Amino acid sequence: SPLRIPATSNPAGAVAAAANPPAQGAWMTEFLKRIWPSMAEFMGAKIKAKFKAQGLVLDSDVDKFVENLSATPLTLPVTVEWANEFCKVIWPLLKVSVDQMIHQVVLPKVKGKLPSFLQSIDINPCSIGDKPPRVSGPIKVVPLADAGGGTLVQIDGEYVGDADIQVNYKNTRIGVKEISFKASLCIEIHGMLPEIPFFRGLSVYMCKPCEFGLKWAGMLEHLDLTLIEEIIKKVVSDIVGSMFLLPNRFGWIYDPSSCNVFEIKKPKPLGCLQITLLRAEGLLGVDRHLDTLWTGEKKSDPFVTIAVGSESWRSTTEWESTNPEWDGDENRHLFTVDIPEKERISIRVWDDGTLQKLKAKALRVDMGTDGDELARNLNLTIQELLEQLHGAKLDKEILIPERMINLETVLPDSVTNDATIISEGQEHQQEQGLVTRGLSWAKERLLQGAKEEKRGTARIWLRVHWRPVSFGTPAGLEQSCAQTSLTVSNQRLA
Repeated sequence: SPLRIPATSNPAGAVAAAANPPAQGAWMTEFLKRIWPSMAEFMGAKIKAKFKAQGLVLDSDVDKFVENLSATPLTLPVTVEWANEFCKVIWPLLKVSVDQMIHQVVLPKVKGKLPSFLQSIDINPCSIGDKPPRVSGPIKVVPLADAGGGTLVQIDGEYVGDADIQVNYKNTRIGVKEISFKASLCIEIHGMLPEIPFFRGLSVYMCKPCEFGLKWAGMLEHLDLTLIEEIIKKVVSDIVGSMFLLPNRFGWIYDPSSCNVFEIKKPKPLGCLQITLLRAEGLLGVDRHLDTLWTGEKKSDPFVTIAVGSESWRSTTEWESTNPEWDGDENRHLFTVDIPEKERISIRVWDDGTLQKLKAKALRVDMGTDGDELARNLNLTIQELLEQLHGAKLDKEILIPERMINLETVLPDSVTNDATIISEGQEHQQEQGLVTRGLSWAKERLLQGAKEEKRGTARIWLRVHWRPVSFGTPAGLEQSCAQTSLTVSNQRLA
């Protein structure tokens, strides 16, 4: 039947309505209300097919989802209240897939990273819980610039839930008091169709890493849970990052024949960012050496890790210095950038000391890095790094010979959390008693020095070179680059 705005029986109301005609959104709201049950049935059919491909039969649960979703039509503009209601309706189905991933992917990876003396740990049960995630902030909707038309939806989501997780070790059981997860999601809806689902495809991605945390409901006897928590956090962050953190993204295509598949699943980056590590100063000294034993001066063996999205790079190590300088082509790296105003560059400075290697050897576990963190800056967007205003078009080459960045000094507090773990490791690895005793001695020295050290201002200098990607002839790199590096870079830009 024709869509009409209901008339009022009140004459005064009719006059007011004539003087103030309803907004165009009222017609669209009524339209969505009428077609929403069909949209819910479409989603239900796709979910059933997905579960069937995974060997799961949940038709009754999906039918209940369709019924509940049909009673919750989309509102315009999209509100946080509607988004949270949608999360509540769909969570029972998402929970099945999340729990399946936990048992098939997460737990085996966590188990594989545990040291040998912790292999008897059993994490069971392990379920994400019934409390749904929620949208924590305003929803931003902006149009996309692609030729086919589309929309970008930006959502800040969080999960603080009632996960059912139990860690069992030596006849002792401990639960997880709280599990938290925060992420900023971007959903791109591409193209328009004259039929359900009314779009040709969508892609979901994150511009910055997610935040993941655990709160334990006690302590295991003779065992600090820091190591287990670090391993769980790293595994979860790596899995989520490999799926959603740029340049990775999740893409779903309804009609491949009517849209650009690459634009949805793997779009061309906006540009290339070449970072050359120059020098740093004001770093924290954490080690004493024989040549400075009488003066009390402490030094570090710093190296730098830089990450843009899910891509990371490690520099060489400069030994025995708190004001290091780097040179050579091995301290230069090329990153691809999709969204400069949103993607962040993560800069961390580490001490490549003996302590972390001794710890890894004593525990027989890969610690994920070879050092203790000294300084960091995690809040700089690519656009800020290039000293450009927010929203500026980066369609021209930019070269900053020396870009100085302030770093936050980080005392290696993680060392203080390892005493009980090391003690446990010594009980199970008596043949490495010398190693563990040396580790304990080094830990005490480092802790004593860290307490005496005042937090200072650390700085780092980078050469930053931005080059936009185009279909034309790419611009050349600076003359200091090797010809082989230039050839590879041009092939990537072609």
